[in-house]
Amino acid sequence: MNNAYLAHHGILGMKWGVRRSEAQLARASGHSSKPSDDKNEVAARKVAVKNRRTMSDSDLKKRIERLKLEREFKNLTEDDIAQLSMIPLMGGQMSRKDKIKEGIFIAKEEHNDMADKVMAMLYTLADKFLDGAELDEIKEAMTMTRLGQMIEKDGREKERIALNTLNKKLLSSNRIEDCIKATEDEEYQKKLMKEFGIK
Repeated sequence: MNNAYLAHHGILGMKWGVRRSEAQLARASGHSSKPSDDKNEVAARKVAVKNRRTMSDSDLKKRIERLKLEREFKNLTEDDIAQLSMIPLMGGQMSRKDKIKEGIFIAKEEHNDMADKVMAMLYTLADKFLDGAELDEIKEAMTMTRLGQMIEKDGREKERIALNTLNKKLLSSNRIEDCIKATEDEEYQKKLMKEFGIK
């Protein structure tokens, strides 16, 4: 009898006819397929996020400038955009209002869901930390964004519904003179809305 046998020495989980990509081979061998510069940049970003409370004003300005440059070259990742929401919480000499405003201006250049979320977060922080003229300045900056436009559109729609409701109630009550006066006098209009319980 013949003692010949067939043996296969493959890799556990290997599929016949399926080849690994260069990145998979590099990971398996312990070498990265990315240049070491990318690793250093990622590590620097992580350190910057960790040290945001101790960041100096000049470091913060450098970070903002860096984000602006990356945006210009369309290299912003979702993580970079998400970091904008942390800018108002960072230390430094720059005022919170200016930090929030810069973050909004950077984020509004991006047209994606993450940028909208960041702008919503920045607006929430502005509402918490700012008041008066500073908050009005942020609101003005927000109105130029997609999120601000959505908020403004929603407000106009609510106002339109309230005015239509007031007109219906006045006309059904046969108060035509009040309806006409309300179109000309905003204070009288508010008084009538209060009278009918319209908000």
